[in-house]
Amino acid sequence: METVIFDGRARAKAREEKLKKRVDKLLAKGVTPRLSTFLIGDYWSNRLYIKMKGKAAERIGAKLDVYEITAKHSYNRIGALMRILNDDKDVHGIMVQLPIHPKFRRFEMRILSSINPDKDVDGMVMPSKFVPATVKGVIDILKEVKMKKYIVDKSKIVVMGSEGMVGSQMVKHLLREGYRVKGVDIKQMRTVPNRSQYWKAVRHMKIAKLASEGDVLITATGDVEWIGKEHVKWGGVVIDVGAPKPEAKKDELIGHAKFITPVPGGVGPMTVISLMDNLVTAAEKLTKEPTDKG
Repeated sequence: METVIFDGRARAKAREEKLKKRVDKLLAKGVTPRLSTFLIGDYWSNRLYIKMKGKAAERIGAKLDVYEITAKHSYNRIGALMRILNDDKDVHGIMVQLPIHPKFRRFEMRILSSINPDKDVDGMVMPSKFVPATVKGVIDILKEVKMKKYIVDKSKIVVMGSEGMVGSQMVKHLLREGYRVKGVDIKQMRTVPNRSQYWKAVRHMKIAKLASEGDVLITATGDVEWIGKEHVKWGGVVIDVGAPKPEAKKDELIGHAKFITPVPGGVGPMTVISLMDNLVTAAEKLTKEPTDKG
């Protein structure tokens, strides 16, 4: 079977060109879309993501500001900065790059929920006015998969890792889009009576059976390279949300799956461009003079 490897960079670039036209209309009115990002803790992966977002913002004519918080700072500093940014009319989007430093983990939900809902371009405030960037990117990929008839209206989607923030949002929004979706709570299934090899094998077979029931498998568990042939239906579609490393064994799935999103270069670029799209939309709304989306 021929396996299609999705080119997320190419699709994101096409969306980027359309997005730049919207930004040009805002710039003509003296409005520059501006995204403020909290970097709470020094994780190399977070710096990589912020660098990618900064370059994407620059290409479309937007701005990205980074506010670094270290273990030396207190929660009060985050709260004070958040209040300033929430009230700043020149700031159109605010996000927190996850994960955050362990010192602030107990404040995570409080920090996220303190973002002005009109500026929550990463879709973390519940209920959110924006579709989360990763989810939005995956929905865009599914539209292409559907357009190319790799799936049909009644195709079943299985989301592995539905207990997590990304996975739970994925299930909720895909259901809203009208897809047939089943979420699988991997964390719960990892709890076994004991650590014997027998129970580990039983657990693995159970997870593989649930995963392979999907015409589309979306994996958002955080586990590196664990999705193999046994988890994927013959001729199925695999959307790998893993970052910065893949959750699916791409080499093993070539010739078995019909369509795979690689890591890097798959969901990642789609997430970044979806975030930029949300930012521009927020800028259009906050200027009270929305431009045509063209």
